[in-house]
Amino acid sequence: YKGMAAPAPGGAQSPRKPVSPQNTGFSQIQARNLGEGGSAQQMSVLLSWHERLVELTGTGSIVRVMTDRRTV
Repeated sequence: YKGMAAPAPGGAQSPRKPVSPQNTGFSQIQARNLGEGGSAQQMSVLLSWHERLVELTGTGSIVRVMTDRRTV
């Protein structure tokens, strides 16, 4: 994911905040694949797909999905 690979300006590292899995939603995807051993590669594919989606459609499509009140 391009945004994660960029170093901090001036070589200084920014303090990291702990991120709750509930806030990101990625814990659900990763938990399903723990026994298969390829979760890092699968997360990379997911992040690449997400990046391409945002490039094509903009952030509006992501916001619509995240704010949709309907449940499955």
